[in-house]
Amino acid sequence: MKNDKKEISQIGLGLSQLNNNLYNEKKFTVKNINSLIKYAIKKGIKYFDTAHNYGETEKILGKLNKDLKKKIHIFTKAGFKSNGIRDFSQPYLKKKINHSLKNLKTESLDTFFLNKPSYKEIIENDLLNFFYKLRKKGIVKNFGIIVGNDKLNNLVYKNEDIKFFSFMYNLLNIDDEKYIKLAKKNEKIVITRSPFNSGLLTNNFSQNLRFSEKDFRFEYFSGKNFNLKKNKILELQKNFKIKKNLFLSSYYFLRQNKFIDIILFGSYSKAQIKNICLPNKNFFKSEELKIIKKKIKKLNNFVKTNDQKN
Repeated sequence: MKNDKKEISQIGLGLSQLNNNLYNEKKFTVKNINSLIKYAIKKGIKYFDTAHNYGETEKILGKLNKDLKKKIHIFTKAGFKSNGIRDFSQPYLKKKINHSLKNLKTESLDTFFLNKPSYKEIIENDLLNFFYKLRKKGIVKNFGIIVGNDKLNNLVYKNEDIKFFSFMYNLLNIDDEKYIKLAKKNEKIVITRSPFNSGLLTNNFSQNLRFSEKDFRFEYFSGKNFNLKKNKILELQKNFKIKKNLFLSSYYFLRQNKFIDIILFGSYSKAQIKNICLPNKNFFKSEELKIIKKKIKKLNNFVKTNDQKN
């Protein structure tokens, strides 16, 4: 895949929300998931983000017919075991790559991501050499890094075998912007995830927002950290456009960023998929974006919140 802006559809679909282990009150059947994926392809979505532990999504993508498969690019990943233990050893990653090859019914993965590795883990496991060998064999076409709390070393951003970098970036958190620019400087494809901060940055937001104890977000979005996040949003809503439509503000804040190539949205219904497939436009004036970013940085300096666990 060429690093060519014209070839990149800016909207990607994250499939983690179709994992029945996340929502006890929602149950997704194979038929339902298959229908959602085909609808997304029909709407022009090209990128699909899955993993071996995202329920049945890898297998469902693998069963798509050849014509549909030609239209899409599949991201899969590993690095965390189901019990939360990190493992970036070559034997474990090889096992997960082979597992994904089988599930996706392919001889070569489009892109394989490491899920939030540290620079130390990359070097100690000789993963840059590992990437080179697997790409040379054609087992994996591209590698990517999901960047967590460890922002890595320049050596990683310059590596020719790593084409994709994924960052947490949204209206509440722009801390990784300098690393996004570093990735673009090295001609990488930049992905941003959690565009609505797991549902906080939508028109469903209110100061009284609560998550069910059965919802996977309950533990994360509760207590002091959750209240600080809500206070941040209330401050941002002093901007008229953000106050009027938090969803569109969050959406176009990302779509208008020239450094972002792909935005991964998590959706579990056709209505939600339709809502993220909007035409690009200048929702904000350039001066407005500068003011908003300045305010976010100021808020983040004085109101520290935790946006990712690793």
